[in-house]
Amino acid sequence: MQYFFYGTMKDAEVFAVVAGRPLSADGCDAATLAGYRLARVRDECYPCLAPSAGGETDGLVVSDLSQGEIDRINFFEGNDYCPETVAVTLTASRQAVAATTFLNSSSVDAEETAWRYAEWRVSAEKERFLRLAHAWMAIHGRYPPDDPALDGIWRAMLAADARAQSK
Repeated sequence: MQYFFYGTMKDAEVFAVVAGRPLSADGCDAATLAGYRLARVRDECYPCLAPSAGGETDGLVVSDLSQGEIDRINFFEGNDYCPETVAVTLTASRQAVAATTFLNSSSVDAEETAWRYAEWRVSAEKERFLRLAHAWMAIHGRYPPDDPALDGIWRAMLAADARAQSK
């Protein structure tokens, strides 16, 4: 099964935290998804896909994922993102392939502001995101992915991180 990652998950450090292993160059290919743009999620430091006529989103197709890694990724994405099969175009070969990606649910509020990976990866937002990703993945396996308590746990993690950074 192939996955298309378009935001924070195409970052090698984030991928390693979430999947539990390094991102392998052998198992990934640059690709684009047509019909969407990357938008910033309101009040968050990560993106979502927003439908956009003529839009195109760059990402990575990762094809060497185990079921355990897929389970970790599904937990990480949570209830706000739904796995969906989409057609993406591999950059090198221009070949269209099917891949699973995470489309945001209606509960995700996309801003008009574009989210840019190149800017995010060298920002303090990435550092914050990595701290939160480590904390979030530390509870993987303790709760079912659809447990309603996870929303409260996430909000508590955000608040604790904000308090720690303000000291």
